[in-house]
Amino acid sequence: MFKSDLENTLVAAAVGGDVSALEQLLFAYRPRLLAYSQRMLPAELRRLVEPEDVLQDTCFEAARRIRTFTVEGEDCLYRWLLTIMRHQILQLLRARRTLRRGGGLTRGDSVAALLENFASTSNTPSRSAASHELRARIEQSIEQLPEDYATAIRLRYLDALPFADVAVRMDRSERAAQMLCNRALKLLREDMESISNFE
Repeated sequence: MFKSDLENTLVAAAVGGDVSALEQLLFAYRPRLLAYSQRMLPAELRRLVEPEDVLQDTCFEAARRIRTFTVEGEDCLYRWLLTIMRHQILQLLRARRTLRRGGGLTRGDSVAALLENFASTSNTPSRSAASHELRARIEQSIEQLPEDYATAIRLRYLDALPFADVAVRMDRSERAAQMLCNRALKLLREDMESISNFE
């Protein structure tokens, strides 16, 4: 590991947008982060997710959010990375449980949360089977929707547009756009619940 002065300099540079500094830090932390991932990965995910996948997603997320990081005490960047990693593991665990038992799909806003999570992680380079399985299921369910419903869902949740913009894009009133999304969420919930029941 680095001496503290060098580490502090690299952290400051990384927060300022220096990609090379962040890469050096992540490379130095890699053994500790990988060991943590190996310890913390739940048994039910182990056959689907490699610890290296969790590490990769953690590094990607850290790179995406590094400018929001605030230095607070010794070893704070490492502790921040652990927080991101725990969140990555929890997301995978929730997604897997949702698919296997239909958990969390009893209300429309749970499907909305699932879609928002899908949108926020769709550009990560994860190779994990759980992530790919979830994405494939969501895409499959959206493809089964009537065209207007699918369009509304994509604009509202995957593109993260407000209802007013969805309405303009679809040449509908804002109320009509909201109703389309609500009906689409209901159909998505039913479809994903039926998939889960057969697992």
